[in-house]
Amino acid sequence: MRVLAIDASLRNTGVAIVETNGGGKFHTLYYGVIHNAAAVPMSSCLVAIRDRLAELIHAHEPDCCALEAVIYVQSHKTAITLGAKASVHGRLLSQTAVTLINNTIVQPSR
Repeated sequence: MRVLAIDASLRNTGVAIVETNGGGKFHTLYYGVIHNAAAVPMSSCLVAIRDRLAELIHAHEPDCCALEAVIYVQSHKTAITLGAKASVHGRLLSQTAVTLINNTIVQPSR
């Protein structure tokens, strides 16, 4: 199974593609960061992230996608930032699901 892992952020989205043969061992096929400069508008960041994810999906053909969850915080400033991040998560996940050939979305256990 190949998994596309995403740590979403407008400016520095972490991505990795890992593969397992079911024996509990993982092999990293790709890892990197999708960088967007601070001056780039949010909408342009989302387009750049979507385009790079589409390239990775077509190149590596993952079976599913894992997306880092947004954490609960008590700071209002951090909550606003994470609210924007949650919006990015939703947009990226929906676009990735559309792009994946065989997509499986799994909620990890806590």
